[in-house]
Amino acid sequence: MKKFLGIVFLVILSQGIYAQEQTWEYPFIKALNYEERQEWNLAIEELEKSRALQEENLFVLKELGYCYAKQGEWEKAKECYEKVLFFYPEDSNAKKNLEILLENKTK
Repeated sequence: MKKFLGIVFLVILSQGIYAQEQTWEYPFIKALNYEERQEWNLAIEELEKSRALQEENLFVLKELGYCYAKQGEWEKAKECYEKVLFFYPEDSNAKKNLEILLENKTK
């Protein structure tokens, strides 16, 4: 009986982990950890996964723009910030980041 309960517990636990990995938050949090270590490529990879699960997410788009800018991928960063402003026109952080990006790009 203990073995059966152990198997049931593992199945339930694995389903919970699988379900967790299917939300935008899971890769987003992983990306934040990569950002802390300045592993921009890995952060971008996780943020793109998160974006695929929730395309209009303000947090994901802003972080993705930041990571692309850190990699010097100005056009991709610009696209992210512009998309934030398309969905959320009053977002002052996205406006400021886009201005800074455009200033640095022209220097």
